[in-house]
Amino acid sequence: MQMRKSSSWTKKHSTSQKKSDNQITSYIVDVLIRTNLVKVTDEIVQLIIRQGNVVLVGSVDRLGTPNISPRYVMAILEDEKIVFADAYLNKTYANVKSWPKITVAIVDQANRSGFQLKGDAEEIVDPGVNAQAAQKLKELGFKGGPAKVWALNVKEIYSIEPSEKSKEPLISAYG
Repeated sequence: MQMRKSSSWTKKHSTSQKKSDNQITSYIVDVLIRTNLVKVTDEIVQLIIRQGNVVLVGSVDRLGTPNISPRYVMAILEDEKIVFADAYLNKTYANVKSWPKITVAIVDQANRSGFQLKGDAEEIVDPGVNAQAAQKLKELGFKGGPAKVWALNVKEIYSIEPSEKSKEPLISAYG
């Protein structure tokens, strides 16, 4: 004798399976987002150092209004994340919280070149990294510690040299 599953069992199992599939898909996307980054090259690191660790961070608010702000680079983690510290929670941080897509420009004025890095912002909660950022802010003359520490997870790198090669990414996590 063959047993038949009731329609309520099938619905429950089907719903449970869909939920499980959605969780797995969500997990895979999350892993891909976190691991599909590009390496910040030594050339870029050296340019950041030559520019006094100052870069320009571009962001947009929830209404699409653009903002650009100079920021000190606090560290580079895992060769793929550029760390910033906000001593004040002004426009850039508010923008990053509402729309985490940002861009960073490192400009070499002398050679009319540089790089644009694009990706997603992520809040850093590691106590060691936060302590390092607090120490760097103190060295730079900021009175208090960082209100928030966050990083650009680099997904694409472009040249900003005025030429044809600046139209396409030099390196992209998107393929």
